Amino acid sequence: EPPQGGLRVDRAIYCFPCNAVSVLKITCPERGSTEVAVVEEIGVGVIPRGRCKWQGGNYNEREHCIYCVPEHGDSVLRIDCADDSVTLLPLPSDEGEGGE
Repeated sequence: EPPQGGLRVDRAIYCFPCNAVSVLKITCPERGSTEVAVVEEIGVGVIPRGRCKWQGGNYNEREHCIYCVPEHGDSVLRIDCADDSVTLLPLPSDEGEGGE
């Protein structure tokens, strides 16, 4: 089962936008550092309004990306942890699969 809520990648925690219109990114300081965590929003303007859009996700180490699983959303959410870009990947169409 994919993790619910968010994933840690390196020093950052990426929180999935179930009901939000952005990804919450929390960058944690190095252990023993006196710095504080940095909180920012990424994907603003990309993520649509709605409820229960994505409920979980998995990290693809080769691509350095998180893929969030749609619940009521109409796309897969891709978070690129290398540059913090956010992309919506359309779901496959049911056309040609016996649907009307």
